[in-house]
Amino acid sequence: MNNLKKFMERVSGGNDLLAKSITTVDSGWDTFKGLGGKYNRMAKWCGEPKIPSIFTK
Repeated sequence: MNNLKKFMERVSGGNDLLAKSITTVDSGWDTFKGLGGKYNRMAKWCGEPKIPSIFTK
């Protein structure tokens, strides 16, 4: 538990490379979800398959 506490403190600090990586991945995921939602709106007009709603905004 002590190691987990240290890990969480490092990540929440924001200065760690891991914290920056997590922030970047989170931002990329939000971008992907936004694009997925836009794709789904167009896909219904073109007869293309939709992306599952869990992956879209």
